[in-house]
Amino acid sequence: MAPSKPIFIAQTATTSDDKTGSSQSAKDQWLRDAYAYLTAAGVRGILYFNLNKKCDWAFYSASGQRNEGYKAAVTNPAFGYVSPADLAQTNLSNLTNRGTTRN
Repeated sequence: MAPSKPIFIAQTATTSDDKTGSSQSAKDQWLRDAYAYLTAAGVRGILYFNLNKKCDWAFYSASGQRNEGYKAAVTNPAFGYVSPADLAQTNLSNLTNRGTTRN
């Protein structure tokens, strides 16, 4: 459709809830796999739904705890991290050349 345009994922998330209960390791694996796939597909930005609403979508809690799968996924140098506060003040066109990750 527009091969020269960068792809941004507007919202994604995962939960540890499954049909047998809860599996934090499955959530961590989904994060690793999804971010690896999206990197290989050339995705330039991902906005993650970081709220616990009806289930445990968040990867980052107010207490500072982060999912290991998320931490492992974003160590890929293709990703740069922008906090929600910084994102509100960021020109998104500047994000296409970021390569550092803040964990």
